Amino acid sequence: MQQKRSAFKDLRLLARLVFYSHVLLLFKNPLTLLGRLLSIIMAAVHSVILRRWLPYNANPPAVVERSGMDLDSWNRWLSSKLYYPPMMGTIDFLIDGQRFFSVLHEAIEKSQQSIDVRMYIFDNDDVATVVADQLKAQTNVRVRVLMDDLGYRFAALKPNPNTPESFESPDDIGDYMAAEGVQVRRSPNPWFSGDHNKAILIDGDTLFTGSINIGREYRHHWHDLMMQVKGPVISIYEKQFDKAWAHAGPSGDLGHLLAFCKPLRKNIAKPEGAFPIHVLSTSTAKAEIHKVSLGAIKRAQSYIFLENPYFRDNRLIDAIIAARYRGVDVRIIFPGVNDIQIMAKSNELLVNRFLEHGVRVFIYPGMTHLKAIMVDDWASVGSANYDMLSLYVNQESNLAFSDPTTIAKMKQDLFEKDFEKSVEVTTPIEVDWEHYISDVIAGFL
Repeated sequence: MQQKRSAFKDLRLLARLVFYSHVLLLFKNPLTLLGRLLSIIMAAVHSVILRRWLPYNANPPAVVERSGMDLDSWNRWLSSKLYYPPMMGTIDFLIDGQRFFSVLHEAIEKSQQSIDVRMYIFDNDDVATVVADQLKAQTNVRVRVLMDDLGYRFAALKPNPNTPESFESPDDIGDYMAAEGVQVRRSPNPWFSGDHNKAILIDGDTLFTGSINIGREYRHHWHDLMMQVKGPVISIYEKQFDKAWAHAGPSGDLGHLLAFCKPLRKNIAKPEGAFPIHVLSTSTAKAEIHKVSLGAIKRAQSYIFLENPYFRDNRLIDAIIAARYRGVDVRIIFPGVNDIQIMAKSNELLVNRFLEHGVRVFIYPGMTHLKAIMVDDWASVGSANYDMLSLYVNQESNLAFSDPTTIAKMKQDLFEKDFEKSVEVTTPIEVDWEHYISDVIAGFL
């Protein structure tokens, strides 16, 4: 009986996806439907057709100790290529779910005016329901929750085995919150694309953003990262939320256009110690995160530190190998346990390729879900994986910065500790035909 109910839910979800994200969008979001399709085509062209196959020998040079790239020149290049100019702000790293959720609960409790949640997965387990209950309790605060329609529904179909037996999950966490006055909208998923952002705005002066979704594994089991952000840079995330909120509403593309035309808020105070921060985005027909990541890797002179669970972009892979042949110290952290088995096997093939060309690879003990790269004392951190969907198709946001104090803290508290916790791979991983099939499939994810 349970299997029949589960199959019925799957079919109902598929029918909803086809209707809500395709049939309805023909009338409400026709430009989005066409734009996402073009983004998918562009991703295939860039990743496969325009890929450069670079010849290498099997003897990469030793790492060369030298100064990094010219950061002033790099930041000027960024400002000339990105839609938004750099804006001032501060960043505090909230490493792992226990730290993030404790700070989040306190911030929600102290909220006075508004809470805007934009989340790829807002699960229906015990951890997510506690957050939902807290949002429902803020009766004197305007609360808006924007959830990816596919992300949160698929998450709800997979019960977490560690959830307490006594807990009864809501059938639909969105309806559960909306019943008590929380405003809830679902982002549609044309061509199976998604709104992969994780951003929470509170009272217009605090932003939480990064790669942590709202759910049990993110709080208790996975290695992950959110950032607490203050300062005028928040205004960009406010505008991004307003556009996405309108886009998911009845006005669709028209509402998105009207929200796009609104100026950024100007009255956000600049906190002490603020520094320039670039906001990088992936959105329909805009691949800033890929462009910037590729540009930084190609300019690297000293080191590249990278941690990402889903890595399957050929041009970035080629650029990393090319950097290693310039004598750059390249170190990459992959998860020892991956929640997507296709990506796990694809990663193992990539590990072997990196080893062949002198790239140092580390395996983190468990699932690391964070997405971070440091190149010569410049960093980019946020929601974007290094796969086709995140780099070309989904809606994503990263923060990029080169403030020396923040860079030093990130290097010490994140990468150095993760290198220490991880096991370095020194011999190739044994692979079979399943790895090659998985790698082909992963190229389209």
